[in-house]
Amino acid sequence: MTDAISLLPLPDDIPFSVGSMHFVNPLTAMGLVQRIKDNKSVAAIQTGAASQCGRMIIKLCQMEGIPLINVVRRDEQVKLLKEEYGAEHVLNSSTDTFFDEIKELAKKLRATTCIECVGGPITAKLMDIMPPNSQLAIYGCLSEKEYDGFDPLLLIGRNITLRSFILGEYLQSQGIWIIKTMRKAATLMNDKTLQSTIHETFTLSQIQDQIGKYYKTMTAGKMILCPHDDDPALQSGAEFEPFDIKDCQTE
Repeated sequence: MTDAISLLPLPDDIPFSVGSMHFVNPLTAMGLVQRIKDNKSVAAIQTGAASQCGRMIIKLCQMEGIPLINVVRRDEQVKLLKEEYGAEHVLNSSTDTFFDEIKELAKKLRATTCIECVGGPITAKLMDIMPPNSQLAIYGCLSEKEYDGFDPLLLIGRNITLRSFILGEYLQSQGIWIIKTMRKAATLMNDKTLQSTIHETFTLSQIQDQIGKYYKTMTAGKMILCPHDDDPALQSGAEFEPFDIKDCQTE
């Protein structure tokens, strides 16, 4: 059970497979772009730009006319965001020249907000290259590594602010305007601005193999578990051994 204000209406022409993931990512993308605007930043940086949420942020910043520096980890992701999403500024963090390039570009564009979801050592390094009076908003930790390398004098001497972004708190801050935000999200879902790419769907008996596949092809899109679909393996009475998700992960 939940209350009506917590629900996101699903347009009639949006299938349930797409609608199943159109709460967290779309509203997070909208909230982060609002953070950029609230900071009065004329340009911004985002990490994890090839993620489904990152792609939504690209589209929203294009709509708002906000120059965006997109950080990814592989050359194929650079190509994807430039060719399929029209992103102008895309940098590969795995190159030796990355930090020199992003420092120069951040200064040129006056990018004073960074929305960061990777974590680990890159967070402190990004703070180090950002212009004075910048804010870094943390909303994830995809690397599953601790944040380290922060220099307190950097925060003090250059007035760099470190803040979190929590979707629940953002929605609560909307007050009665949350209804308008939900309606806008539904409209943007309908025109595919806030739609995720579905790479594949699978049944419950396929879960172990598909989790391993997901870790190898994360950029390709979402993989949707459909436990209600016909599953011959389950119907035949097959039993499945428990497994550790860590065994499915690959570099």
